Parts: sequence; structure tokens; C-alpha cells
Amino acid sequence: MNIRFEFISRDFIDTTTVITTVRDKETGIYYAALSSSTTSNGIGGMSPLYDKDGMPFGHDN
Repeated sequence: MNIRFEFISRDFIDTTTVITTVRDKETGIYYAALSSSTTSNGIGGMSPLYDKDGMPFGHDN
């Protein structure tokens, strides 16, 4: 099985909201995925994480 994303961490904001951090194994870029059981039936959004210089986090890996 070829799985592109690697699980990094899961942070619980409250009892209904979770931010999961994953890394794209092909590009090395990290993403934050938001999900909430109170909105859109648990479906949220996904966004790349950026370093202090505004570059995608993990770009230099």
C-alpha cells in the first residue's frame, strides 16, 4: 500500500475540534487538517504550514 501522507500529531482544541498535522512524504511539506464534529459532519479544511520566512514548512527537507 502506497500512503502519501504520514501522521505527525493530533491536537484537541476542545471536545469537538481537532487539528491533525500530516507530512506529504513526496514533497516533505507539512499540513494542518481541521475537523469538527459540530460543523459539516466532521469535514474541515487542510492547509500547508509555513515557517517564519513564509516558506512552506518542510521545504528544505
